[in-house]
Amino acid sequence: MRSGGTSQYLEASILGLLAEDPQHGYELHRRIVSAFGALFHPSWGSIYPALSRLERQGFIETFEEGGVRTFATSTGSLGGELATFRSALRKEQVSKRQRKSYRITEKGSQFLHELVSAMDVSDDRAFWVALAFSDRVSANRKLSIANRRIYVLEERLKEMKESELLISGSNMRSLALQGLYMRLNDELTWLERLCKELSDSEDLFDLSQDPRQKLNDL
Repeated sequence: MRSGGTSQYLEASILGLLAEDPQHGYELHRRIVSAFGALFHPSWGSIYPALSRLERQGFIETFEEGGVRTFATSTGSLGGELATFRSALRKEQVSKRQRKSYRITEKGSQFLHELVSAMDVSDDRAFWVALAFSDRVSANRKLSIANRRIYVLEERLKEMKESELLISGSNMRSLALQGLYMRLNDELTWLERLCKELSDSEDLFDLSQDPRQKLNDL
């Protein structure tokens, strides 16, 4: 798997949405912004290179949706007929470009599974994308994603508690640190509750029964 960076969560977003249904580039961009706009807002300059990269690697493929050709009524003159034909041809060419869509391949589905399972949860954007598509992995892996994030948050909060700014100041740096501490603490509380719900799930494997399964699902 490639290393982290923007491509990590952008590619997971693309593959995760295409796993739900095929989409053309414009709709895919709109849905990414709709789902993750609070975290990141990919430009067209990043979407299409990512799509090309995923297609070259065999994770997605393109296809053209079928369309129905319409014919205009006769104008009664040769010049009018030629103008109508050229206009219809231009519209058909534009329509074909618009109908170019993307869909995930079996290889892409497996890569999405790997991406979601091994996402760098210390990256806030990568974590929330991984969590959003964690239904694509087993309950154990889903629990692992949440638990790894909990560890990251606990370490961050521990470091922040050691800062004098957290409790001794009233300037904007202190207030910013206090606000961040509250946000991280709220996320930690929410994740702990989520982990409890996942742990109580009937879908969770008893990893103690099969060490090989434990290795596969961590």
